[in-house]
Amino acid sequence: MLTVDAPDRSVEDGRRERLLWVLSATTFLIFFQAYMVAPLIPRLAETFEVSAQGIDLIVPASLGR
Repeated sequence: MLTVDAPDRSVEDGRRERLLWVLSATTFLIFFQAYMVAPLIPRLAETFEVSAQGIDLIVPASLGR
């Protein structure tokens, strides 16, 4: 009689853990990018001679690329 082995749980758990790490790292990088741009807003507003509120729109624009 043929028997089919159940999938190895440790392999599946390892894949889930790697996926969780990748998603966590990606989320961190997205938010970290926003915090990197925020201190530059006053200087960019001065350089491009626009209001800080106008330059502030680059944060969501840069996150959407």
